[in-house]
Amino acid sequence: MIPTTNLLNARAYYYKGMYVLELFPVESNSPKGLFVFLHGFPGWSTKNYDLAERLCLLGYAVLIPHYPGLGLSKGTFSFKGSQEKMGDFLEFAKKEYALPISLFGHSWGGHLAIHCCRYVEKLLILFAPLSVFPSGKSLRALVDGLFEEAPLDCQNYTPEEMWRELESLGAALSLDNFASVLKPKALLIIHGTNDKVISLEDSKALVARSIGKADLIEINDDHLLLQRRRKLLEQVSTWVKINDSMVKQTPRSCTS
Repeated sequence: MIPTTNLLNARAYYYKGMYVLELFPVESNSPKGLFVFLHGFPGWSTKNYDLAERLCLLGYAVLIPHYPGLGLSKGTFSFKGSQEKMGDFLEFAKKEYALPISLFGHSWGGHLAIHCCRYVEKLLILFAPLSVFPSGKSLRALVDGLFEEAPLDCQNYTPEEMWRELESLGAALSLDNFASVLKPKALLIIHGTNDKVISLEDSKALVARSIGKADLIEINDDHLLLQRRRKLLEQVSTWVKINDSMVKQTPRSCTS
């Protein structure tokens, strides 16, 4: 679905079989940067369009790719595959658009945004990011919670298959690794106090271990962050206005 509004220019295209929605602000001939949106678990590719439009009004161009096998993209979905594809896509976006890159990620998309932070030249905004991979029964409880709370539309993806794939990915990750790569970024995390999928304590720990500028906003909401949307959008807009001019646009290296 392409948003229709006279405040932005929208078009869609495919990059290596991956559907990408492109939004540009109408009133800006030269956007101040490029936000790439990384959506959450299967079924969430259409979430956060309202935030994308708000960022366009602030002068940013926005790209919203759908992971392979999800939304309007072709192919087969896998969590490991989405990691690899997003790195490739961000390389393309950096060359194609020649704008300083910022990332937004929600849930699994938050994990991907941290994983791909080496591409961030300005801002990093995370909604309830998956920053800690639990194991065993805790991971299974997280997967069961996702299937219960969040809509899923991935063909032939069972809780058992999701659990096993995430378990294999999580074995190589740690909170210390994630925190270390966030050092040079301006980071905003918004997390619901009633989130039953990913613990608010995980975001608190991530902010506490981040050496660079990091802000955490707690909001009375669940994992989808839809209940107090107007307030949330205003908080993000205010943070972006304060921080986008403070962050240097020259890229800095970090380890993914």
